[in-house]
Amino acid sequence: MIKVQKCCMCVRLSTFSIVLGCTYSFLSITIVLIIGSFLLNYDNLMSSFYEKEDFDSVRIATFLEKWKNVVVTILIIYISLQALSFMSSLALVCGTIHNRPKLIISWLVIQSFIILFWIFASFATNDFYMLLYTLLTIYFWVCIYSLYTNMNLHFYRYSDSFYGIQNV
Repeated sequence: MIKVQKCCMCVRLSTFSIVLGCTYSFLSITIVLIIGSFLLNYDNLMSSFYEKEDFDSVRIATFLEKWKNVVVTILIIYISLQALSFMSSLALVCGTIHNRPKLIISWLVIQSFIILFWIFASFATNDFYMLLYTLLTIYFWVCIYSLYTNMNLHFYRYSDSFYGIQNV
């Protein structure tokens, strides 16, 4: 497995994980609120698209109306992943601050599912920017995995002295 010693060759992994965890927590809450408000106002948005009567708005409204169940299902799955991402990002920050490697595992697992979602979305939409975001997210995942392995190695190497047990 690929491991790095520093993120972007200049930032300590622990500092990066705290910043990344706080940023992902904020973004997860923001995404849940935006998509949630979209889902709550779905029918009103469709009628406003039809009222504009220009070609693009009607085309978008027709697509969203035709594939309503699929769009809503995908957005609900994504909201669920973002809610889990929020909790795992908080666990990432707490695990880094308190030097608890097991708290980082949840972030790694949830981000793996989100990466798979973004890979599918980038190929489904054939969007270059989604692919770049996916590659950047994979790099972040590798950085946090490197932090996890370093913390895990250090935690188990010094676990007896960590809990105050002396080797006699």
